[in-house]
Amino acid sequence: MRLPHLRDGLIVAKVGIERSETAFRQRRMYHHSVLETMTTRRLELVPITPEALRAEQAADGTLAAVLNCHVPAEWPHADWEPHVFELLLTTFAEHPEDIAWHRYILLRPSEPEAEAKPTLIGTTGAFRWPSNRSEAEFGYAILPQFRRHGYATEAAHAMLTWIDSTHPETSIVAHTYPELVASIRILEGCGFALEGPGTEPRTLRYVRQRQSLRERPPRSVSLDLLQSPRDTLTRKLTTSGTHD
Repeated sequence: MRLPHLRDGLIVAKVGIERSETAFRQRRMYHHSVLETMTTRRLELVPITPEALRAEQAADGTLAAVLNCHVPAEWPHADWEPHVFELLLTTFAEHPEDIAWHRYILLRPSEPEAEAKPTLIGTTGAFRWPSNRSEAEFGYAILPQFRRHGYATEAAHAMLTWIDSTHPETSIVAHTYPELVASIRILEGCGFALEGPGTEPRTLRYVRQRQSLRERPPRSVSLDLLQSPRDTLTRKLTTSGTHD
């Protein structure tokens, strides 16, 4: 949050101290986020850090070294548009704690060989827009060759469970189109319920019902993750038609 300009010297000094303390807390949360990798039966959900984003921007092959994984030639997936990098870098600079909300999806090797590395197969996360930090827009994307294996379901379940345990007060939403019937079924299986029209033409807004999620295991939420800033796109954080 930006503080108003204050001229009183004592107040400015106090604000400076408060900002320093806030920056310290944010750095501490940032380092905690970097170290925290979610592990499921087949996957690792690794925080998307500024270092990794810059490696992707450079497109110089260093992303594999940063993540210590195999990066397929098809990476990035179609939803990982160039301006996403700047959007996330800006967000992380203002809110380092948000790093934990955005993850690379790594597939662990099926055979535990000594030199085998996991493979980068997708992304998942929940974006908190600056205008409403109490609400997060959930999404994921998986490379086409890794779909139909349940990886997205597994990653979505882990991400939603993490949000439940660390930020239970956060409302989770998603947007989709009415013709994407399969994606709507997936959303409903993850505990989302139709709230009404979305903010953009033809979109539908779904809100996650936490009680229903606890009562039945989630399936998957097929959402395009962070494709564009809200003011320039038709809210492409929407369910895609792809299978998980």
